[in-house]
Amino acid sequence: MNSEMTKLEEDYNKKNNRIKANHKALEKKQLEMDQLNKIYGELMKNKKGEDQGEFEVAIDKLQTKIKNLRKDIRNKEYEWLNKKQELVKKENQLNNISE
Repeated sequence: MNSEMTKLEEDYNKKNNRIKANHKALEKKQLEMDQLNKIYGELMKNKKGEDQGEFEVAIDKLQTKIKNLRKDIRNKEYEWLNKKQELVKKENQLNNISE
């Protein structure tokens, strides 16, 4: 009976030590995961800055350029329309004088 009890105690202690070791390993992995999540969060927060890839930066520049060109086109169309209206007025004046 004593030998069985001793064997059970040894098994219990081995399993308990294994559980503690696994728990420590799990804590280490959790700490590493927390650190990686923190780094990932900072990278995602700063994504619009220096951490942006070469193509994303090029795309952003092109989109800005396109936006500016569209604005310029709208302004030029407005100017053209105003000049066209002025031309029509001048033509009407000329026609009135000619008659």
